[in-house]
Amino acid sequence: QGGRLIQITPVTTGKPQTPTPTGAFKVLKKLSPYVFRSPHQPGHPEYYEPSPVNYAVKFTSRGHYLHDAPWRPNGAYGYGTNTLHPDSDVMFRQGSHGCVNIPLEATKTFWAWIRLGDVVRVVAN
Repeated sequence: QGGRLIQITPVTTGKPQTPTPTGAFKVLKKLSPYVFRSPHQPGHPEYYEPSPVNYAVKFTSRGHYLHDAPWRPNGAYGYGTNTLHPDSDVMFRQGSHGCVNIPLEATKTFWAWIRLGDVVRVVAN
């Protein structure tokens, strides 16, 4: 902002089956708290239980958000966390369903700073 970096944090993006879209998007909604509900029925490979979060910022009309992810331990963010690690079949070591998962403290800062209509740029790494 004004030529200054506000924040840098590791994140987790969509797994290969449900990738996070890249590009420039406008912030459509800010919700706090929020509960994500699967669009799929139980038994579907992409079904998940209702998942409450503290902060959610919607950036696509298809339902992609930037949000905290209470189910992820602090070390489960960053490079490589969007694919299943060969040494682990634990869910939090896989990517998201297309959202951008952000550690809680970083999400609090982001939430306070961002406004409706601001541009969010999602880039491939």
